[in-house]
Amino acid sequence: MQLPNIDTLIATLDLVDYDTDASNLLKTLEIKKQESKNNVKEDSYENVLVTIGNMSFEIFPNGSRHHAYILHNDYYELKFARYRSRSVNNYPIFIKIKSACLWEKGYTQAWEDIKTLISNNIGEIATNKISRADLCCHTDELQIEASDIDRFSGKFRSDEIYRDDRKLSGFTFGSGKSKKIFCRIYNKTMEVVKKRQKLWFFNIWNENNMDKDNVWNVEFEIQRKFFKEYDIETVEDMFTKMSSLWKYCTFDWLQFKELDNNRKDRCSVTDSWINIQNSYNHIESKSLIKAEQRLDADADVLIPSIIGYITSFSARKKLGRKDDFDLGETIIDLTTRGLDYLERNKESNFVDEVQKKLALLAN
Repeated sequence: MQLPNIDTLIATLDLVDYDTDASNLLKTLEIKKQESKNNVKEDSYENVLVTIGNMSFEIFPNGSRHHAYILHNDYYELKFARYRSRSVNNYPIFIKIKSACLWEKGYTQAWEDIKTLISNNIGEIATNKISRADLCCHTDELQIEASDIDRFSGKFRSDEIYRDDRKLSGFTFGSGKSKKIFCRIYNKTMEVVKKRQKLWFFNIWNENNMDKDNVWNVEFEIQRKFFKEYDIETVEDMFTKMSSLWKYCTFDWLQFKELDNNRKDRCSVTDSWINIQNSYNHIESKSLIKAEQRLDADADVLIPSIIGYITSFSARKKLGRKDDFDLGETIIDLTTRGLDYLERNKESNFVDEVQKKLALLAN
Protein backbone atom coordinates (compact mmCIF):
# COMPACT_ATOMS: atom_id res chain seq x y z
CA MET A 1 0.00 0.00 0.00
CA GLN A 2 1.21 3.53 -0.82
CA LEU A 3 0.00 6.85 0.59
CA PRO A 4 1.33 9.86 -1.34
CA ASN A 5 1.11 13.42 -0.01
CA ILE A 6 2.97 16.67 0.51
CA ASP A 7 4.43 16.69 4.02
CA THR A 8 5.80 20.26 4.10
CA LEU A 9 5.08 23.20 1.83
CA ILE A 10 6.92 26.54 1.94
CA ALA A 11 6.17 29.56 -0.22
CA THR A 12 6.48 33.34 -0.21
CA LEU A 13 3.69 35.69 -1.13
CA ASP A 14 3.42 39.26 -2.36
CA LEU A 15 0.57 41.75 -2.01
CA VAL A 16 -0.42 44.40 -4.51
CA ASP A 17 0.41 47.12 -1.94
CA TYR A 18 2.03 45.46 1.06
CA ASP A 19 3.27 48.58 2.88
CA THR A 20 -0.20 50.14 2.89
CA ASP A 21 -2.45 47.10 3.25
CA ALA A 22 -0.41 45.42 6.00
CA SER A 23 0.37 48.58 7.98
CA ASN A 24 -2.29 48.08 10.68
CA LEU A 25 -1.35 44.43 11.15
CA LEU A 26 2.36 45.31 11.35
CA LYS A 27 1.68 47.87 14.10
CA THR A 28 -0.19 45.21 16.08
CA LEU A 29 2.59 42.68 15.53
CA GLU A 30 5.21 45.13 16.81
CA ILE A 31 3.23 45.62 20.04
CA LYS A 32 2.64 41.89 20.48
CA LYS A 33 6.28 41.03 19.73
CA GLN A 34 7.43 43.47 22.43
CA GLU A 35 4.98 41.87 24.84
CA SER A 36 6.46 38.46 24.01
CA LYS A 37 9.97 39.81 24.60
CA ASN A 38 8.92 41.14 27.99
CA ASN A 39 7.57 37.72 28.94
CA VAL A 40 10.95 36.18 28.13
CA LYS A 41 12.73 38.74 30.32
CA GLU A 42 10.32 38.01 33.17
CA ASP A 43 10.69 34.20 32.70
CA SER A 44 6.97 34.02 31.98
CA TYR A 45 5.54 31.04 30.12
CA GLU A 46 2.59 33.08 28.87
CA ASN A 47 2.07 32.79 25.12
CA VAL A 48 1.23 36.03 23.34
CA LEU A 49 -1.52 35.44 20.79
CA VAL A 50 -2.36 37.31 17.61
CA THR A 51 -5.68 36.82 15.83
CA ILE A 52 -5.96 37.30 12.06
CA GLY A 53 -9.47 36.70 10.78
CA ASN A 54 -10.61 33.34 12.13
CA MET A 55 -7.13 32.07 13.02
CA SER A 56 -5.02 32.60 16.13
CA PHE A 57 -1.24 32.44 16.23
CA GLU A 58 1.48 32.61 18.85
CA ILE A 59 4.01 35.34 18.11
CA PHE A 60 7.72 34.76 18.78
CA PRO A 61 9.87 37.33 20.63
CA ASN A 62 12.41 37.22 17.78
CA GLY A 63 12.45 37.66 14.02
CA SER A 64 14.51 36.17 11.20
CA ARG A 65 16.87 37.52 8.55
CA HIS A 66 14.25 38.94 6.20
CA HIS A 67 11.20 38.95 8.43
CA ALA A 68 10.65 40.91 11.64
CA TYR A 69 7.64 38.92 12.87
CA ILE A 70 7.17 35.16 13.22
CA LEU A 71 3.79 33.60 14.00
CA HIS A 72 2.77 29.97 14.30
CA ASN A 73 0.03 27.57 15.27
CA ASP A 74 -0.56 23.86 14.72
CA TYR A 75 -1.20 24.35 11.00
CA TYR A 76 0.92 27.23 9.74
CA GLU A 77 4.02 29.32 10.33
CA LEU A 78 3.84 32.86 8.97
CA LYS A 79 6.56 35.48 8.76
CA PHE A 80 6.04 39.14 7.90
CA ALA A 81 8.64 41.66 6.76
CA ARG A 82 8.58 45.11 8.30
CA TYR A 83 8.64 46.67 4.80
CA ARG A 84 8.35 45.51 1.20
CA SER A 85 11.90 44.87 -0.03
CA ARG A 86 13.26 46.92 -2.90
CA SER A 87 14.19 43.66 -4.57
CA VAL A 88 11.26 42.46 -6.65
CA ASN A 89 12.30 38.86 -5.92
CA ASN A 90 11.97 39.11 -2.14
CA TYR A 91 8.31 38.74 -1.20
CA PRO A 92 7.31 40.07 2.24
CA ILE A 93 5.16 37.17 3.50
CA PHE A 94 6.60 33.72 4.24
CA ILE A 95 4.22 30.77 4.57
CA LYS A 96 5.01 27.29 5.87
CA ILE A 97 2.20 24.75 5.83
CA LYS A 98 2.89 22.11 8.45
CA SER A 99 2.50 18.36 8.21
CA ALA A 100 -0.62 18.18 10.41
CA CYS A 101 -2.45 20.66 8.20
CA LEU A 102 -1.51 18.91 4.94
CA TRP A 103 -2.59 15.45 6.12
CA GLU A 104 -5.76 16.76 7.75
CA LYS A 105 -7.01 19.19 5.10
CA GLY A 106 -5.29 17.99 1.95
CA TYR A 107 -2.70 20.16 0.22
CA THR A 108 -5.13 22.13 -1.98
CA GLN A 109 -7.46 23.12 0.87
CA ALA A 110 -4.52 23.90 3.16
CA TRP A 111 -3.11 26.32 0.57
CA GLU A 112 -6.45 27.91 -0.31
CA ASP A 113 -7.31 28.46 3.37
CA ILE A 114 -4.17 30.46 4.09
CA LYS A 115 -4.51 32.49 0.89
CA THR A 116 -8.12 33.30 1.79
CA LEU A 117 -7.08 34.36 5.29
CA ILE A 118 -4.50 36.77 3.88
CA SER A 119 -6.62 38.20 1.06
CA ASN A 120 -9.66 38.71 3.32
CA ASN A 121 -7.82 40.23 6.27
CA ILE A 122 -4.56 41.79 5.04
CA GLY A 123 -4.61 42.71 1.36
CA GLU A 124 -5.00 41.68 -2.26
CA ILE A 125 -2.57 38.95 -3.29
CA ALA A 126 -0.40 39.79 -6.31
CA THR A 127 1.47 36.52 -6.72
CA ASN A 128 3.32 33.75 -4.88
CA LYS A 129 6.54 31.82 -5.24
CA ILE A 130 7.14 28.17 -4.34
CA SER A 131 10.24 27.75 -2.14
CA ARG A 132 10.11 24.14 -1.01
CA ALA A 133 7.89 21.08 -1.23
CA ASP A 134 8.50 17.75 0.51
CA LEU A 135 6.81 15.15 -1.68
CA CYS A 136 6.43 11.89 0.21
CA CYS A 137 5.02 8.41 -0.06
CA HIS A 138 4.29 6.17 2.91
CA THR A 139 4.63 2.50 2.00
CA ASP A 140 4.51 -0.80 3.87
CA GLU A 141 6.05 -2.75 0.98
CA LEU A 142 9.72 -1.89 1.48
CA GLN A 143 11.89 -4.53 3.09
CA ILE A 144 15.37 -3.06 3.34
CA GLU A 145 18.60 -3.60 5.23
CA ALA A 146 21.69 -1.45 5.68
CA SER A 147 23.52 -3.27 2.89
CA ASP A 148 20.73 -2.31 0.47
CA ILE A 149 22.13 1.19 0.16
CA ASP A 150 24.29 -0.18 -2.66
CA ARG A 151 21.16 -1.19 -4.56
CA PHE A 152 20.15 2.44 -5.05
CA SER A 153 21.33 4.22 -8.18
CA GLY A 154 20.71 7.65 -9.64
CA LYS A 155 21.96 11.20 -9.94
CA PHE A 156 22.89 11.71 -6.27
CA ARG A 157 26.57 12.04 -5.35
CA SER A 158 26.45 11.22 -1.66
CA ASP A 159 24.53 8.88 0.61
CA GLU A 160 24.40 8.07 4.31
CA ILE A 161 23.11 5.26 6.51
CA TYR A 162 21.37 6.00 9.81
CA ARG A 163 20.93 3.60 12.72
CA ASP A 164 19.02 3.73 15.98
CA ASP A 165 19.76 1.22 18.75
CA ARG A 166 21.91 -0.60 16.17
CA LYS A 167 18.90 -1.01 13.89
CA LEU A 168 18.62 0.56 10.45
CA SER A 169 16.48 3.69 10.67
CA GLY A 170 17.00 5.07 7.19
CA PHE A 171 19.09 6.42 4.32
CA THR A 172 19.66 9.87 2.84
CA PHE A 173 20.69 10.63 -0.72
CA GLY A 174 22.14 13.87 -2.02
CA SER A 175 22.90 17.02 -0.05
CA GLY A 176 20.58 19.66 1.33
CA LYS A 177 23.28 22.22 0.50
CA SER A 178 22.62 21.76 -3.21
CA LYS A 179 19.29 23.60 -2.81
CA LYS A 180 17.80 21.26 -5.39
CA ILE A 181 16.79 17.72 -4.34
CA PHE A 182 17.46 15.82 -1.14
CA CYS A 183 15.95 12.39 -0.45
CA ARG A 184 15.18 10.73 2.86
CA ILE A 185 14.04 7.11 3.10
CA TYR A 186 13.37 6.18 6.70
CA ASN A 187 11.38 3.92 8.96
CA LYS A 188 8.37 6.10 9.76
CA THR A 189 6.98 3.64 12.29
CA MET A 190 10.25 3.74 14.23
CA GLU A 191 10.35 7.53 14.16
CA VAL A 192 6.78 7.98 15.41
CA VAL A 193 7.20 5.43 18.20
CA LYS A 194 10.56 6.74 19.38
CA LYS A 195 9.71 10.46 19.29
CA ARG A 196 6.11 9.94 20.45
CA GLN A 197 5.08 12.67 18.05
CA LYS A 198 2.38 12.51 15.36
CA LEU A 199 0.92 9.30 16.77
CA TRP A 200 -2.11 10.13 14.61
CA PHE A 201 -0.25 8.55 11.70
CA PHE A 202 -1.30 5.20 13.18
CA ASN A 203 -4.93 6.25 12.63
CA ILE A 204 -4.16 6.98 8.98
CA TRP A 205 -2.30 3.72 8.45
CA ASN A 206 -5.07 1.69 10.12
CA GLU A 207 -7.72 3.40 7.99
CA ASN A 208 -5.79 2.39 4.87
CA ASN A 209 -5.13 -1.21 6.00
CA MET A 210 -1.36 -0.73 6.10
CA ASP A 211 1.08 -2.79 8.12
CA LYS A 212 1.62 -0.14 10.79
CA ASP A 213 4.66 -1.99 12.13
CA ASN A 214 6.55 -1.56 8.85
CA VAL A 215 5.75 1.84 7.34
CA TRP A 216 8.60 3.57 5.51
CA ASN A 217 8.59 7.11 4.19
CA VAL A 218 10.16 7.93 0.84
CA GLU A 219 10.48 11.71 0.80
CA PHE A 220 12.01 14.10 -1.70
CA GLU A 221 12.72 17.61 -0.47
CA ILE A 222 12.59 19.80 -3.57
CA GLN A 223 13.84 23.36 -3.24
CA ARG A 224 13.60 26.66 -5.06
CA LYS A 225 16.74 26.24 -7.17
CA PHE A 226 15.33 23.10 -8.80
CA PHE A 227 11.90 24.68 -9.34
CA LYS A 228 13.51 27.65 -11.14
CA GLU A 229 15.41 25.37 -13.51
CA TYR A 230 12.16 23.71 -14.57
CA ASP A 231 10.07 26.92 -14.80
CA ILE A 232 7.92 26.09 -11.79
CA GLU A 233 7.20 29.47 -10.28
CA THR A 234 4.09 29.31 -8.12
CA VAL A 235 2.51 26.83 -5.74
CA GLU A 236 -0.21 26.27 -8.32
CA ASP A 237 2.44 25.41 -10.93
CA MET A 238 3.86 22.84 -8.56
CA PHE A 239 0.44 21.28 -7.91
CA THR A 240 -0.12 20.93 -11.66
CA LYS A 241 3.27 19.33 -12.28
CA MET A 242 3.50 17.29 -9.08
CA SER A 243 3.05 13.93 -10.80
CA SER A 244 5.83 14.77 -13.26
CA LEU A 245 8.08 15.91 -10.42
CA TRP A 246 7.57 12.61 -8.62
CA LYS A 247 8.33 10.68 -11.81
CA TYR A 248 11.58 12.59 -12.25
CA CYS A 249 12.57 11.92 -8.63
CA THR A 250 11.79 8.20 -8.67
CA PHE A 251 12.70 7.32 -12.28
CA ASP A 252 15.66 9.58 -13.08
CA TRP A 253 17.06 10.87 -9.81
CA LEU A 254 16.80 7.69 -7.68
CA GLN A 255 15.91 4.02 -8.22
CA PHE A 256 15.99 0.90 -6.08
CA LYS A 257 17.35 -2.03 -8.06
CA GLU A 258 17.45 -5.81 -8.03
CA LEU A 259 21.03 -7.04 -8.26
CA ASP A 260 20.30 -9.18 -11.31
CA ASN A 261 23.04 -7.87 -13.61
CA ASN A 262 26.76 -7.15 -13.27
CA ARG A 263 26.09 -3.57 -14.36
CA LYS A 264 23.84 -1.63 -12.01
CA ASP A 265 22.42 0.51 -14.83
CA ARG A 266 21.10 -2.70 -16.41
CA CYS A 267 19.60 -4.11 -13.22
CA SER A 268 15.81 -4.23 -13.04
CA VAL A 269 13.85 -2.00 -10.68
CA THR A 270 12.29 -3.72 -7.65
CA ASP A 271 8.52 -4.27 -7.63
CA SER A 272 8.18 -2.22 -4.44
CA TRP A 273 9.94 0.74 -6.09
CA ILE A 274 7.75 0.47 -9.20
CA ASN A 275 4.71 0.82 -6.95
CA ILE A 276 6.29 3.89 -5.34
CA GLN A 277 7.01 5.33 -8.80
CA ASN A 278 3.35 4.94 -9.74
CA SER A 279 1.92 6.28 -6.47
CA TYR A 280 1.47 9.82 -7.82
CA ASN A 281 -0.21 8.79 -11.07
CA HIS A 282 -3.67 9.61 -9.76
CA ILE A 283 -2.86 11.62 -6.64
CA GLU A 284 -5.64 13.82 -5.29
CA SER A 285 -5.80 16.32 -2.50
CA LYS A 286 -7.94 14.93 0.31
CA SER A 287 -8.28 14.79 4.06
CA LEU A 288 -6.63 11.68 5.49
CA ILE A 289 -7.46 12.30 9.15
CA LYS A 290 -10.07 14.28 11.06
CA ALA A 291 -9.05 17.07 13.43
CA GLU A 292 -10.66 15.27 16.37
CA GLN A 293 -8.65 12.11 15.71
CA ARG A 294 -5.39 14.03 15.37
CA LEU A 295 -5.89 16.05 18.54
CA ASP A 296 -6.94 12.97 20.52
CA ALA A 297 -3.77 11.15 19.45
CA ASP A 298 -1.66 14.21 20.32
CA ALA A 299 -3.33 14.35 23.76
CA ASP A 300 -2.16 10.79 24.49
CA VAL A 301 1.43 11.96 24.01
CA LEU A 302 1.04 14.25 27.03
CA ILE A 303 0.01 11.47 29.44
CA PRO A 304 3.52 10.29 30.50
CA SER A 305 4.56 13.86 31.36
CA ILE A 306 1.29 14.57 33.17
CA ILE A 307 1.56 11.39 35.26
CA GLY A 308 5.19 12.21 36.00
CA TYR A 309 4.29 15.66 37.31
CA ILE A 310 1.30 14.41 39.31
CA THR A 311 3.30 11.66 41.03
CA SER A 312 6.15 14.11 41.78
CA PHE A 313 3.64 16.58 43.21
CA SER A 314 2.05 13.84 45.32
CA ALA A 315 5.42 12.61 46.61
CA ARG A 316 6.32 16.07 47.84
CA LYS A 317 2.94 16.65 49.47
CA LYS A 318 2.81 13.22 51.13
CA LEU A 319 6.37 13.07 52.44
CA GLY A 320 6.15 11.64 55.97
CA ARG A 321 2.89 9.81 55.17
CA LYS A 322 4.31 7.12 52.92
CA ASP A 323 1.37 4.76 53.34
CA ASP A 324 -1.28 7.31 52.38
CA PHE A 325 -1.33 7.89 48.62
CA ASP A 326 -4.64 8.72 46.99
CA LEU A 327 -4.87 9.89 43.35
CA GLY A 328 -8.27 11.52 43.84
CA GLU A 329 -7.07 13.55 46.81
CA THR A 330 -3.96 14.59 44.87
CA ILE A 331 -6.05 15.72 41.88
CA ILE A 332 -8.33 17.80 44.12
CA ASP A 333 -5.35 19.41 45.83
CA LEU A 334 -3.65 20.04 42.48
CA THR A 335 -6.83 21.51 40.98
CA THR A 336 -7.35 23.87 43.92
CA ARG A 337 -3.79 25.10 43.81
CA GLY A 338 -3.82 25.33 40.01
CA LEU A 339 -6.96 27.45 39.88
CA ASP A 340 -5.58 29.68 42.60
CA TYR A 341 -2.36 30.10 40.59
CA LEU A 342 -4.30 31.10 37.46
CA GLU A 343 -6.35 33.68 39.33
CA ARG A 344 -3.52 35.12 41.41
CA ASN A 345 -0.55 35.01 39.00
CA LYS A 346 -2.18 35.26 35.59
CA GLU A 347 -5.51 36.95 36.39
CA SER A 348 -7.13 34.20 34.37
CA ASN A 349 -9.16 31.01 34.78
CA PHE A 350 -9.18 27.44 33.50
CA VAL A 351 -11.75 27.99 30.74
CA ASP A 352 -9.93 31.02 29.33
CA GLU A 353 -6.59 29.21 29.30
CA VAL A 354 -8.06 26.19 27.51
CA GLN A 355 -9.67 28.49 24.94
CA LYS A 356 -6.26 30.07 24.25
CA LYS A 357 -4.68 26.66 23.67
CA LEU A 358 -7.61 25.52 21.54
CA ALA A 359 -7.28 28.59 19.33
CA LEU A 360 -3.79 27.43 18.30
CA LEU A 361 -4.85 23.85 17.66
CA ALA A 362 -7.98 24.02 15.53
CA ASN A 363 -8.61 26.46 12.69
